[in-house]
Amino acid sequence: MTGQKNLPNVGQFFNADGTLIRIPARQEKKRAVLQLIAKNFQFSVQYSEKEVNEIISRFNQDTAAIRRHLDRKSTRLNSS
Repeated sequence: MTGQKNLPNVGQFFNADGTLIRIPARQEKKRAVLQLIAKNFQFSVQYSEKEVNEIISRFNQDTAAIRRHLDRKSTRLNSS
């Protein structure tokens, strides 16, 4: 995939079990973390809120915060 090689190492933001410790403050690392989470969604599938929360909760229990970050990321990608 294009750009994947340039992603920063974000392992320090995840526990050994893959759960997210925190969302990075730096935009570059935040983008990389959100991309890792977003890979769990299929682009052509329309998910219910419950399904979205189930997927996000694999990473962090604050599903609303992660969803907001993913929505912002998606909006920026779609407007460019």
